Amino acid sequence: MPVIPAIVAACNRADLLANRSLPSVLRESRPPDLLPVVGDSEDVLTRRANSDTVSDHMVGSSRVVYLENQRTKGAAGAWNTRSQGGRQGTGATRAI
Repeated sequence: MPVIPAIVAACNRADLLANRSLPSVLRESRPPDLLPVVGDSEDVLTRRANSDTVSDHMVGSSRVVYLENQRTKGAAGAWNTRSQGGRQGTGATRAI
């Protein structure tokens, strides 16, 4: 079976990330094998809330990682951060 990834760009909405985005993606008939959540928030507390949301979320068989966006804000920057391994800058990555 092919490996299926998905990427979620998150900015300033930890509540929606926890209550809508992650559950929606993980309820798919074929959930992703890898789900990077790339944070775009400038505020340290919001970044921490996004990271904690990912850490506290039950993910079944999906591997969820939190990355800080090191590129352009938005979906394009999220994609570029993930495709470059998410290890620029602090390299903040959290896997569960």
